[in-house]
Amino acid sequence: MKLLYPEFLWALLAILIPIIIHLFNFRKFKKEYFSNVELLKEVKLETQNKSKLKHWLVLAMRILAITMLVLAFCQPYFPKKETTKQFTDKVVAIYLDNSLSMDTKSDETYLIDKAKDIALSLIESYAPTDEYLLLTNDFESIHQRLVSQEEIKEFVLQTQISPQRKTIEEIYQREKDLLANFKGDKQVYWISDFQKNSFDFTSIQPDSSLNVHLLPVANKSEANLYIDSVHFYNPLRQIENEEEINLRLVNLSGEDINVKTTLKINNETKGIVNTSLNANSKKEEKVNFSIHQRGNQFGELALEDYPNPNFILDDKFYFSYKVDQKTHILYLNNKQTDSTDAFVAVFAGDDYFDIEIQNLNTLDYSSLDHYSLIIINDLTSISSGLKEELKQYMLNGGNVLVAPSEQVDINSYQNFIGEITTATINTIQNTSLKIDHLNLQHSIYDNVFDEIPKNIDLPTALAYYPVHFATRSHTQFLMTLQNGEPFLSVTDLEKGKLYLLSSPMDKNNFSQHALFVPTLLKIAELSTSNYPLYYTIGQDDFIKIPKNDYQQGKLVVKQKASDFEVIPELIKQNDGVSINLHNTIQQAGHYTLFYENSPILPLSFNYDRSESQLTYYNAEELHSAIENNDLSSSFDLIESSFNPHTNQMEINLDNNKYWKLFILGALLFLLLEIVIIRLFK
Repeated sequence: MKLLYPEFLWALLAILIPIIIHLFNFRKFKKEYFSNVELLKEVKLETQNKSKLKHWLVLAMRILAITMLVLAFCQPYFPKKETTKQFTDKVVAIYLDNSLSMDTKSDETYLIDKAKDIALSLIESYAPTDEYLLLTNDFESIHQRLVSQEEIKEFVLQTQISPQRKTIEEIYQREKDLLANFKGDKQVYWISDFQKNSFDFTSIQPDSSLNVHLLPVANKSEANLYIDSVHFYNPLRQIENEEEINLRLVNLSGEDINVKTTLKINNETKGIVNTSLNANSKKEEKVNFSIHQRGNQFGELALEDYPNPNFILDDKFYFSYKVDQKTHILYLNNKQTDSTDAFVAVFAGDDYFDIEIQNLNTLDYSSLDHYSLIIINDLTSISSGLKEELKQYMLNGGNVLVAPSEQVDINSYQNFIGEITTATINTIQNTSLKIDHLNLQHSIYDNVFDEIPKNIDLPTALAYYPVHFATRSHTQFLMTLQNGEPFLSVTDLEKGKLYLLSSPMDKNNFSQHALFVPTLLKIAELSTSNYPLYYTIGQDDFIKIPKNDYQQGKLVVKQKASDFEVIPELIKQNDGVSINLHNTIQQAGHYTLFYENSPILPLSFNYDRSESQLTYYNAEELHSAIENNDLSSSFDLIESSFNPHTNQMEINLDNNKYWKLFILGALLFLLLEIVIIRLFK
């Protein structure tokens, strides 16, 4: 048996009180005179013996009652057998949760410090000859080997809060892998606040060789207010245009609140929005602003004037984007082309677009990734080489618009269209048909019409190629002919898109119609290279960057607000160029990717918003999760408590409440004292 609070043993000094009372019980005697005392001698002897026995028994009952009461306050327990039994070959593996949710206070002490106290107490309960393993959310290489008792104590004390987040599957699998070659007794302890969105016990496939003991650190912080995500309404970023950015606010508290959100672009305040949020609700807000310079734009949304200072706040959200000088468009046409060409004329007068005309015979395939949009018009055939290059270009995120010739090699078009869209294209039909449906729900036609006419006059096709799609799951018809055949369709191909006109341009009046210019401009706008507005620390280590002939070691990521810089790993693949940051980004904020001191791409990182959902398992729920998922053979729960006298966490390795028995023992001895006093009257 061990004591949870041995410092209370000092109270045993209270035993001296009844002893002193017994030994120094000075009583005053009153003299009585008798004529003959012979008859009293026998009574006197008998009374003295009974009195001595009574006093000794009363003293014993009082001492035992005090002892029982003191031991009850010490909270005795029997350590579990596996904790005290000495094995010749044993490893103790401890998972110490150092996620952001552990950086909150409970009982005026940070949860991470309580977790460290539990870990150190566990380590002390095992033998110095045992081997130890520490695991944190960082999955550091230094924690991938077995260490001595003194080494793991140092590792525990050095553990800091990390933005990294790991799920229960990742933690369990990591420990299984690290301990797979160890054949002895394996005792695994998880010390965490057991945030519900990280610990999904239904996903666990238990390993009988691992005994996992859960030690919850109670987190009382559940109220939170944070910005969950942001996105732009329009995909195209331009200067001097009014932008609309949308943000989602989340109130995870039991009270209605009013909060102010401030938007800054490049440290300049651009907008303020005041929001009323109901208890436990989400709300979308929008902020309008404009910028006046091209290049990298660094945005910050911050929550201000929140009413409750006890909220745990993710009060800042970082995002960034780049306003390019030009959007580059490639125009392929075997005919002699000038500015009077319908496609060229749309973009020639817009400073934001740069359209380059090339002949197919002189096309450099290696330059395709330089363009955001490729327009193919009036080609009689599409060669196998061009087909493969266009397919790879679209897989990498490029966009292609195809308008067929009046006389095409139907097999070459079938090979191209069929491989990308699983569609079949048939021979041309010389039938005059009007377009009778416009897909106004598609983003192509967002903000195109102030008001849609009831009897809108749509273009007419004098001839068309029937295109039949095997599945419409990735294809949408933007314009549909009277017979239901597509006139203009769009097919998603992983990161890119294929826009297909079924009618040759000289066999329809689309280029003379008012819809032609806005349709082409929106296709070009939606084709611009839009990189993510933000990344999540711990999740987004692989980042796609603009394709170029970069050299390893010359790319550098730097933070605007500090001296931080890191050289990422450069990865070149068929589908583009990426960098691997290898978890080097640990602080939310703005960063910039440089190549030979020239800025390439803005990068913004935020902490994982999953950590903002402050709901936790309590002891009863953990018990239920273990039982309901048939994990009782490999998982159990060990409760811990906070000792205000030592300002430390104490582990209760046995759930039996033996202190209650000692309270009953104290009451029993007090009752026996009363019985003895009455019997010896």
